[in-house]
Amino acid sequence: MSTINGVSSSIQLASSPAAITQSNSLGMSKVKDKNLMKACTEMEGYFVGMLLDEMQKSVPKDPMMGTGNQSSIYQGMFDQAIGNEIGKNGSFGIADMLYKELSPNLGR
Repeated sequence: MSTINGVSSSIQLASSPAAITQSNSLGMSKVKDKNLMKACTEMEGYFVGMLLDEMQKSVPKDPMMGTGNQSSIYQGMFDQAIGNEIGKNGSFGIADMLYKELSPNLGR
């Protein structure tokens, strides 16, 4: 605590610039980890969506659903939505494997 012109103040300074830098780097590290995990789950969702799309090609078309362009667009959107949900849940484990493989490179 210091007194200037009869007014006391209790200003605390950081112990060192290194402490501030370390604090900022820890915060940035958490942000990078979160962004990497988000990218990994999105990649898993995209992969599963593509997998479902390719599997749909091997199944005969149902005449009740139609055979036009609209039904193929709807089916593609449906496959991608299912893939995104599977990616969010991490059901396949692809996101976890990608994260484990890529996370050591975050510090570079």
